[in-house]
Amino acid sequence: MTKRSIASAAIEIIAEAAGPVPESELVDAIVRLELTKARNPAASVAAALRSEGSLVRLADRRWLHLPTVVEGSVFVHRLAADEQAAEVIRLDPDLSALASVVGWRTDRHADPEQPAIANHRFALRSPGADPDEIPPRVRVLAGPEGWLRGGRAGELVGLRRRAGRLTLEEVGEPTDDAAAFVALVGAAVRRAWSVHRYDPYEPGVPIDDVVAEVIARDADAFRRPGLPLGEALAAAGFETHERLAAPTGTDWAVYEDLWWEPFVPEPVDPSPVYELTITLLELIPPIWRRVQVPARISLERLHRVIQAAMGWRHEHLFEFTIDGVAYGSPDREFGREIVDAQRIRSTRIGRAPGARCRYLYDFGDGWEHEVVLERVLEPEPGVRYPRLVDGERACPPEDCGGPSGYLDFLAIVLDPRHPERRWMLNLAGGRFDPEVFDQERAEKEVAWA
Repeated sequence: MTKRSIASAAIEIIAEAAGPVPESELVDAIVRLELTKARNPAASVAAALRSEGSLVRLADRRWLHLPTVVEGSVFVHRLAADEQAAEVIRLDPDLSALASVVGWRTDRHADPEQPAIANHRFALRSPGADPDEIPPRVRVLAGPEGWLRGGRAGELVGLRRRAGRLTLEEVGEPTDDAAAFVALVGAAVRRAWSVHRYDPYEPGVPIDDVVAEVIARDADAFRRPGLPLGEALAAAGFETHERLAAPTGTDWAVYEDLWWEPFVPEPVDPSPVYELTITLLELIPPIWRRVQVPARISLERLHRVIQAAMGWRHEHLFEFTIDGVAYGSPDREFGREIVDAQRIRSTRIGRAPGARCRYLYDFGDGWEHEVVLERVLEPEPGVRYPRLVDGERACPPEDCGGPSGYLDFLAIVLDPRHPERRWMLNLAGGRFDPEVFDQERAEKEVAWA
């Protein structure tokens, strides 16, 4: 018989209590069940409970099981035009609590007739939006075909969780009770914020914690259709970003890389294919590679393609320079503006043959490459991109000192009597021929980039 985990035992205890249970009571119960033998059972139990995503700790150190308390609840959302067109609904912030009870669309056990979580990129909506900027992925609920066909942009829809299933309901505009709901949400988020404001790793309160605080105060708060949670938070002086809520004016950019998201493969991209030639500068004879990539991939992914094609090992920072603007990995310590390469498509290089940019790898050694758009092609049926087309000569070893250091390296390794030859060859993996390009290996690396 499989021994129960601490989290599963806690879920049973909370379900039996039909409400929040103090952490001290959970610790005592777990110790009685002999599920922990730690010298500090309180710390052991607390760590196990925090690792279970469906359990939420209230500000007063009581615990709730979110899937249990949202049963029968209806979460309201105001439908946007792009959501209605794409037949998906943004999960955050209004429907964030449903993530604990709804599976991902990629799960092989997902019911195709039920809404499920997916990642979606909405087009940038501002009139002057940068055509090369990649819209961020957002979590959405995607349902069966036609499930939002009756909804209109600007109207309220409700999703109710009942008997393990989600049902879509029509919801009217909020009544006079909306003010009471805003007050309840405001009290809950401020109480949660009083605890989370000192957390250096989270700039705001997880929205699930806000939902749990609201339900702890009024078990029926979400059982009757009302105001969307995001609108109630805004009315209470809080703004939202993905799965967090914080006072209006919070600098979210500092924390933009905190959240991990499950990998969801991108759909096949029907966009044109760029044939690019990458040449390492300051060396004769030239070291170069020719690759074909989808035109709409990000500059960050193009960086990975270049690394794979050339033979670099991703050990240092990189930077693209296009029309005087630097694109790479933003780092405030550099003291200058660097645009995030993950957010900009490779079309920023240009759209016509002859367009070019500079690619710098390893700010210490200073390996500078010229990237030239040779041709714009239509994708070939059955061909997977990116792919390597051609190239010549071996890539210099990492950390050999840049172009001048590489010339010194060659002078040593090509001299069989040089006393440092063996040490230099070890730097290159044991052997090195500057004229040999292992194209077969590079092709495999580029295919996985």
